[in-house]
Amino acid sequence: MGLLFAIIAMFCWGTGDFLIQKDARRFGVWMTMFFITAFGTVILLPFVWQEIPTVFENSGDLWLLIATAVAILAAGLMEFQALKVGKISVIEPIFTLEVFSTLLLAFFIIQEKPSWPEFIAIIFLVSGVALVSLKKIPGQKKNWREKISNFLLRPRHKLLEIGVILAIFAAVIMGAVNFLFGLAARQTTPLLTMWFTNLCLSFICYVYILSQIGHKEIATDWKNQKRLILATVFFDNLAWIAYAFSATHLPIAIATAFSEGYIVLAAILGLIFNREKLQHHQFFGIILAIIAAIALALVSPEI
Repeated sequence: MGLLFAIIAMFCWGTGDFLIQKDARRFGVWMTMFFITAFGTVILLPFVWQEIPTVFENSGDLWLLIATAVAILAAGLMEFQALKVGKISVIEPIFTLEVFSTLLLAFFIIQEKPSWPEFIAIIFLVSGVALVSLKKIPGQKKNWREKISNFLLRPRHKLLEIGVILAIFAAVIMGAVNFLFGLAARQTTPLLTMWFTNLCLSFICYVYILSQIGHKEIATDWKNQKRLILATVFFDNLAWIAYAFSATHLPIAIATAFSEGYIVLAAILGLIFNREKLQHHQFFGIILAIIAAIALALVSPEI
């Protein structure tokens, strides 16, 4: 069952991220996050309303859910902004770094110890991400000290694709999100975790939107982009629900690793519909990162 839910999450995340990029470019990052979380809160309420009082009976569970919501907010804003300004075929493979982050947290906090094959897969994962994030391979005339110096002293260096730095930070924080979300789903229930985090995020987003542009903009965007919003809401929320159930049946790191196949679909959609152009080494990096991320699941003795 855990594997099945991970596959569902993989498909829905790939489609959802492609739609999120369109949303973020049309009416902004905060508005996109508000629609996704607000609808998720309303849709899930009938399934969890009887469980809501239990959240406040255990202070440990409550703080875990709050920490999960805060982490999702930070990672989501960076992720949406990276998708907004960058190529989805470049940004998505970088998100595979969240596997590495999740694996470290699961190892140090709840002692889910990875095997040597998993460590080897991580090395290939990082290598693939490095290749896809580079707009071009640096020349060989400069020595390594000059390259490092130029990169550090010139933050706008054209070596990196747009949005790469944001995507890296988002991936690192998303690793914490995956760990906290999976842990919260185990401590409470998957649907309750999803509902509570959606509630917190939708409230924060609404307050921000209200203070910046007013509530009328929400109605206008909904009227003009209703179909796009509903499609995004459906795929993104279903992906998180499926991941939460997957993390209750599989080790958190493995559930995360297997669902990482979503970057294949997202990257393909970007290449086909957005007509994004990549260099040969970037295509190789995408393939390497995808294979490495999925390999983390396949070499695991738990599956």
